[in-house]
Amino acid sequence: MVKNIKTIKDSRLISWLNNLGIKTREEMRDFLNPTLSMLHDPFLFENMSRCCEVISSALKEGKKFAIVGDYDCDGICASTVLYQYFESQHATCKVYIPNRFEDGYGLNMGLVDDIMQNYAPDVLITVDLGISCVEEVKRLKELGVQVIVTDHHEPQEVLPDCLILDPKAENGYPCKYLCGAGVAFKLVSALAGAEFANKYLDLIAIATIGDIVPLLDENRAISKIGLEKLSNKNFCLESLKFMFEKFELGHIESSDIYLKVVPKINSSGRMDDAKKVFDFLNTNNAKERNDLLASIVADNELRLTEIQKSMDIIEDELDNTDVSGDSIICIKGNFHQGILGILASRILGDYHKSALVFAKTESGTYKASGRGVDGVDLHALVLRHGDKCLHFGGHKLAVGLEIDEKLVDGFIGDIKADLAEKLAKDCSGLAPATDDADITIGFEDVNQQFLSELSLIGPFGFSNPKPTFKIITSDQLRISQLGAKNSAHIKINNAFNSNVVYFFGKQNIEMLTSKATKELFVDLDFNYYKGKSQPQAIVRRVKLLQPRINISDQNNLILRTYLFCANILNKNGDVQEIKTSLKDAVEDWSKQNGVAIIATTQEAQVALETCNTNGYVLSSIIPSDKSNVIVLSPRYLFDFKQLKKKYQKVLVLDELSKEEIGCFGEKNNVFCYKTSNFVPDIDISRARGNCANVYTAIAKQMTDGEYMSFCDLVCGLNKMFPFISMPDITVSLMALNELGVINLEIGGAVRVSVNLNSEKKDLFESKILSQLR
Repeated sequence: MVKNIKTIKDSRLISWLNNLGIKTREEMRDFLNPTLSMLHDPFLFENMSRCCEVISSALKEGKKFAIVGDYDCDGICASTVLYQYFESQHATCKVYIPNRFEDGYGLNMGLVDDIMQNYAPDVLITVDLGISCVEEVKRLKELGVQVIVTDHHEPQEVLPDCLILDPKAENGYPCKYLCGAGVAFKLVSALAGAEFANKYLDLIAIATIGDIVPLLDENRAISKIGLEKLSNKNFCLESLKFMFEKFELGHIESSDIYLKVVPKINSSGRMDDAKKVFDFLNTNNAKERNDLLASIVADNELRLTEIQKSMDIIEDELDNTDVSGDSIICIKGNFHQGILGILASRILGDYHKSALVFAKTESGTYKASGRGVDGVDLHALVLRHGDKCLHFGGHKLAVGLEIDEKLVDGFIGDIKADLAEKLAKDCSGLAPATDDADITIGFEDVNQQFLSELSLIGPFGFSNPKPTFKIITSDQLRISQLGAKNSAHIKINNAFNSNVVYFFGKQNIEMLTSKATKELFVDLDFNYYKGKSQPQAIVRRVKLLQPRINISDQNNLILRTYLFCANILNKNGDVQEIKTSLKDAVEDWSKQNGVAIIATTQEAQVALETCNTNGYVLSSIIPSDKSNVIVLSPRYLFDFKQLKKKYQKVLVLDELSKEEIGCFGEKNNVFCYKTSNFVPDIDISRARGNCANVYTAIAKQMTDGEYMSFCDLVCGLNKMFPFISMPDITVSLMALNELGVINLEIGGAVRVSVNLNSEKKDLFESKILSQLR
């Protein structure tokens, strides 16, 4: 009987659960209140009794055991829980974690020979691998070794001739979703009993969440109870406690596991040798524990460095390659083999296309990892051309393969043509992600009650996704600084005093403070700090609903003057004029990839409404990915250089002046219909007086608290000094900021303050004033 049964009352969250298939009162109760009683009897595995007999008999006879585990988080955790059992029995047991670079993947013949030559076990148990190792198992049996395979991957047509524990390979076990560590946990439960095995639920929860298996049925109970153990500091291993303290992890959610813990555990297997992670988890020596964790952290830093270095290379290559017609993006390069899957995932996220990333090995072959979009069965695609591969494996959305160097280019051409033919019949594999949220809330919902009910649905992960949220508001939101003075983070103040923060949100302040109706896409969670929790919404992006461009002539003059000054301080760019009609340009470019079309005036927006804009995302800001986009926005809401760097082609529908062309920089991929010359009407003879008045006003009346739009700043100063024109005020602000006399923080909106430490300077040291003189 479940005591203190927890329930959900909010109708929006109940509807969300209904959509996940949890509809009856009993289903709701069990889902929200997972307990140890929901863990299945391990003897429901058809071979469990026989496995226990073999192991128990070998223990009594003092025989030697070997464990072979995968080099990822799941395999290492699986190896650990089984090794801990053998340690408790004082057995002779050695653990082998293959080295990705020296041993290759899994239980292969080379590793079999190494194990037999150096250790010669009587019983060998695989964890998180082995279901496809038919020949390797046959070889071990010929050498007199008893083999038990524990795995969770899909079985092949021919199974190894040995005892097998794999929920996907039999009909008896109810939960088909267990990860490799989950299967090893069930074996230990059967051997030692639930009391011993359940101590390791925190470790098994890390593997379950990290291996992205469905968090349903038994996996939900494992992950929920395991996370509670971690949050309560009830660690099964001293090394886990040490790691979580070093990573400064307090209250633990599933997102902490797959974002902060698992990547670090996996990094050693990707960059060096995963055995060090197993050694770290299982050591009782404090110095060794410290040294091993330092090495793991160093591997993670190297992983991050390699990813960034490789992505810079990939982005440069893709920026100079037309991939618009490619059904799958294939890249060859001198990349680290341990990060190929991560690179493929990054490409998929940027381009909404499946990706394969190849790296040459020391033996002269190429290894590749691929990631596929929904609607593309990447494994089936490679399987059709598998005769060219030395070996391959994976599933619908992820594959790995190795191929002879001479066959790589032909293989790439074949799969591109194959997939293009499929997508010509079914374009679902090219559709970008849905641009919406699951649940609409208000600022008032960022409270203890709503977030407590939301947390009951967790832990979130595969097959139990966290709902996405949005807040719709037409308020002119008040914005204040968050963190250090020069931080790009902001806090959004609202009538309900809800804690709403926007990291790196400074560039979008202009939109937030506008009167337009806007959507704030947010993550909801508790912010834990010094043992206290506070409901918090974190803004991920902002979108104007039905974007409409509305900029007054007055503000347009201010902004063009601002850009004129900015151009003086930056290098000139280059823009090409095009002659084709707008309709033809919009529709022809939609067939390409990496296209941004910019409209900054109402006239351009009206003209666009006559065109077929299918194939573009309509936005008021630059999207986070590289989707083809039409940005409807006044020109001060986006960064010209960011546009130019991110997109292969940028078409500006409005007239471009010289100062705006200069802000684009050098890369020659910007197009427009018309250019013009703009020089602001400045009374340079009054520059000293104008700058003095502006400086005095800022020193006496401006604060560095809340942000405001640049236009509002200029208009406010104009009301104080109506005899100074707005272009003159703009130039004064820009010149004073250039000289360091004031601090003008610009990024979507501005904060202004006096620099009390500035040195006395001649105003005409300013490049801006000097050029206008």
